[in-house]
Amino acid sequence: MRFNTPKIVGATNLPFTPEQLNSCPNGLFRATFKEAIELMPELTELFDSAWRMLRREGHIPQDFEIDIKVHMLMPDQFPCIPNWHADNVPRCPDTGKTSYSGAEEAYVSGEPPMYLWVSGTPCTRFLARPIQKKGWTPDSHGELADFIRKVEADTPDNQAVTCLIKPQTFYSMDRLTPHQGTAAQEHTWRVFMRLTHKDCLPDRPKTTVLRRHSQVYLDSANFGW
Repeated sequence: MRFNTPKIVGATNLPFTPEQLNSCPNGLFRATFKEAIELMPELTELFDSAWRMLRREGHIPQDFEIDIKVHMLMPDQFPCIPNWHADNVPRCPDTGKTSYSGAEEAYVSGEPPMYLWVSGTPCTRFLARPIQKKGWTPDSHGELADFIRKVEADTPDNQAVTCLIKPQTFYSMDRLTPHQGTAAQEHTWRVFMRLTHKDCLPDRPKTTVLRRHSQVYLDSANFGW
């Protein structure tokens, strides 16, 4: 199976202030553009930029749903899962286990990409180049993480396997684009946005568009305050 890298599709310059972010909700879950602007008007410039980017990429923006997470981070806190994983990987309806074979089928079918944007650090880590292992499919995110770490261990130091994405930049990615969260190095605010085509979304109920909380992840061996 082959795992992919993200692709840059646009850039922004949207320096949201702590005052703006402190006044808005924690985020959004599968919101339409109309809902996003109504519920988080503080981020209207971001939603406008996303709309224009989707149009440039040949999409109908109304076919996409928006996820937003707003974090106020302390040093050594992770705004997202710190281990390697991919987004929207299908799950077996009987066992709930991730199905990377299903993700590969969706990728081969030519489904629309997802789009990612972060306001600033800490930036998400992705593959710097595609990697593959023929005849093998990971059974879980954990197996994928072990594979990426082995590739890193077997690669000369002067050949980067992974890299950090740039802030204020739109990237396209698919269900076979692994990534991992990185820890904040300072006290900072961070906005994350993902745009997902409705055809790619899992079949699960949407009870509310507003996020009531945004998780942070910790390394218990190193974190303190």
